[in-house]
Amino acid sequence: MKNIPGIVWKNKDGEVIENPGVLPVVEDLNQLPIPAYDLIDLTKYWKRQSMAPIPFRKYASVVSSRGCPYQCMWCHRIFGRKIRMYSAERIVEEIEYLQNKYRINDFEFLDDNFNFDSKRVLDFSELVSKKGLKFKAAFPNAIRADLVTEEVAEAFYNFGTYMCSFALETGSPRLQKFTHKNLDIPKFLNAIDMMTKKKIYANGFCMMGFPTETEEELQMTIDVADGSSLHTASFFTVIPFPGTHLYDWVKQNKPEKLKDLRFTDLDFADARINLTDLPDEVLFDYQRKANKKFYTNPKRIVRLIKDYPKPFSLVVYAPIYFYRVTKGLLNI
Repeated sequence: MKNIPGIVWKNKDGEVIENPGVLPVVEDLNQLPIPAYDLIDLTKYWKRQSMAPIPFRKYASVVSSRGCPYQCMWCHRIFGRKIRMYSAERIVEEIEYLQNKYRINDFEFLDDNFNFDSKRVLDFSELVSKKGLKFKAAFPNAIRADLVTEEVAEAFYNFGTYMCSFALETGSPRLQKFTHKNLDIPKFLNAIDMMTKKKIYANGFCMMGFPTETEEELQMTIDVADGSSLHTASFFTVIPFPGTHLYDWVKQNKPEKLKDLRFTDLDFADARINLTDLPDEVLFDYQRKANKKFYTNPKRIVRLIKDYPKPFSLVVYAPIYFYRVTKGLLNI
């Protein structure tokens, strides 16, 4: 461990050591070997909840790219702001390896931006078809929705996608610019429509409580999410994590907001930090309203039951569903 630059580790005495230097960037990911899956017990993962909200299945997680060129102010910079990707051939190689060695036919792609290069998506779909591979794919970490075209949506469907997340974050065009995500919201909604028409289960990510956010903008997020064809969605509190542009902004402009923030065992869904200028009760009331409006929509309930990939497993998520509805109805 001591010879690897830039890592933080514990020695045999429990002492935390931070190595100097920075790990060199691997520009061509294709030169990396297939991860040493034999060093972990994959079967233990099958007994736990994966990132995708689909329980009780034999799956493997795959990461086919590193980095993201977008500048979203809340996001990490672990892999840099330049995207580096496996080729379509390299992705297929890893999938074939996992299929042959572990008999796995269900894969979670955890890329930050799997579909940044539309041609790679199309090439991957074509290669999967050419080789006659059969598997299922989930994208629980979200894709960049406003890059999705009808051709790309068809490719996702053709190589077995059954679940995909879509990150709205905010329904406010002003905050899209302020946070540097710059998502095209109409294209975002159209992408979800294209995917759900192909029976792909759609999950959404929303964030509430950005600095300078107003009540009107909180309502925009609620309205966009509820008006979409998403099956499920999470309405997270905005959290300024160290190492992000958001943290730097808050530290400079609203340092008092960081005073009582503790990151140990932090619950993303129920974090109580308010970066807006609104009273706490106003922000958190809008979160409750978001859950209430989204999850009590009768059409959504019907679509959720009809389109969920493993309908008999819905009972596992019933407590979560009713918890979110109850939060909205009882103002807890």
